[in-house]
Amino acid sequence: MDDYARTDFDRSVIKLMSSGMAIGRPLYAPPGVPPARVAALRKAFDDIMKDPEFLAEAKKSSADIRPMSGTDLQALATEVVRTPPAIVDKMLVMLQ
Repeated sequence: MDDYARTDFDRSVIKLMSSGMAIGRPLYAPPGVPPARVAALRKAFDDIMKDPEFLAEAKKSSADIRPMSGTDLQALATEVVRTPPAIVDKMLVMLQ
């Protein structure tokens, strides 16, 4: 859809609209988790997403596995939360 955007504003609206697909089914930890624990959880997740046994089971059940790193997910979530109101308003009008 980005190819059809004429302005940076339009690209921002498209990015906001598609962010839900990019985020998918995220795993969250509550605020205040020590950084070392967050790092350990992220590493465990990244490791399982590369595990051949896990991937074979996922393929058998036709699961769509497209993992996003915790760092990338956090960056995208932060960007979505900080979306300027004008872009959110434009998206809401488009979705009506």
